[in-house]
Amino acid sequence: MARNEPRMNYRRIACLSTEAVETLYLLGAEDCIAGISGFTTRPGRARKEKPKVSGFSSAKIERILAVTPDPAEVVRRAPDIIVGSWCGKKFRPEQVRARVGWEMIPAVRGDELHEIKSADILSPGPGAITEGLAQLERIVTRWAQAAKRP
Repeated sequence: MARNEPRMNYRRIACLSTEAVETLYLLGAEDCIAGISGFTTRPGRARKEKPKVSGFSSAKIERILAVTPDPAEVVRRAPDIIVGSWCGKKFRPEQVRARVGWEMIPAVRGDELHEIKSADILSPGPGAITEGLAQLERIVTRWAQAAKRP
């Protein structure tokens, strides 16, 4: 890593999607991966090197927590907006609000918990850009406009 490049603060990441695993390996950050999705295929060595902690829509919280990921990182980073999307399941803002310590997150306090349907943002192809990106833009624009009001 070059001297001026940002360092990752994450040390233990539970990757619940195959894309996250592939991306972290390509970035050379595979040592930060604590567990992977059982559907991971790339890179091939990930299936040999990392424990499987979830399926596509069958994440097991016990298996995820067993690899001791850094779950408090979201609280520390205090996002203003949280966007959820889950294939085949509805995003449940009440579950986000109920997480221990998350009541202090600005997005939770300001009720900036949003869902983008998986077909619009998670499916490969142009829909992620034509549908998902447009929805993200609307969410961020509304938040920015509300932040300007007295």
